[in-house]
Amino acid sequence: MGLYKSSGNFCTQCEAEGFRRITFFQDRPDIMAKYTVRIEADKSLYPVLLSNGNLVEQGDLQDGKHYAVWEDPFKKPSYLFALVAGKFQSSDDTFVTRSGRKVSLRIWTSADDLPKTAHAMYSLKAAMKWDEDVFGLEYDLDLFNIVAIPDFNSSSIPSLYWLLQKLLLMQITLQYLDVLAMSLFLAIMLYFHNWTGNR
Repeated sequence: MGLYKSSGNFCTQCEAEGFRRITFFQDRPDIMAKYTVRIEADKSLYPVLLSNGNLVEQGDLQDGKHYAVWEDPFKKPSYLFALVAGKFQSSDDTFVTRSGRKVSLRIWTSADDLPKTAHAMYSLKAAMKWDEDVFGLEYDLDLFNIVAIPDFNSSSIPSLYWLLQKLLLMQITLQYLDVLAMSLFLAIMLYFHNWTGNR
């Protein structure tokens, strides 16, 4: 729990009591707060810097470093705090909400696995449309990120989500048939968690 390294990338796992391992906080689910996060890192080692909410600023620093500032406008408990920093590439798409807003969709994974993300992107867009059509629930941030982490189970954080890599990357072979149904469930469930979960 807390901030840890997975295959050379930094990740957080704060549910249920991991945030107190990162910094001092009254780490209880009934205490809600807004978060503005500034991440600084070596650009060659950690070119992708992600956290909750919307990306409001980014740029280069001295000595080969760079930074990104993320702002989450919605209050949330500390166990929903998320941060990922590492080497990833993204499969990008957009979703236009029922009110006409354009939401950027990105699925981050290793370069080798990037071609395997098409089905996950399709499932995400279908889930967003279904939530609008059935419940009138429109996604309310500027972007939606999913990160495929090789040795992590799953997490559901507003605008930044990650899954165990083999559950996200769809390959229709015998070794993946047993996780096909579970991966679809997780991809859809994590999106629905934004409104009808515990944010």
